[in-house]
Amino acid sequence: MEIARLADVSESQPRQYHYRERAGRNEIDVILETSSGEIAAAEVKAAATVGPADYRALGKLRDARDGDFIAGVVLYTGSDTVPLADRIWAVPIGALWA
Repeated sequence: MEIARLADVSESQPRQYHYRERAGRNEIDVILETSSGEIAAAEVKAAATVGPADYRALGKLRDARDGDFIAGVVLYTGSDTVPLADRIWAVPIGALWA
């Protein structure tokens, strides 16, 4: 909800989406898309560590929308921002309020 609230007051006014494949194998909690087609996405995890399965769907979105994909983040309960893959990071959830 915090991401939705921040998006509502942002300068770019992105559209907000949730993505889930029919089979449920890939899901992304929040996708933000600007009117020009740029995309940022976030997955929220209640864990202190992040593994490849936690950002697999973000990588698939990045690969599908390569030129439009700006960044993907896995918000987690850890304390460090960690690069996971090209344009995908693990970010402490507290960064939303910092």
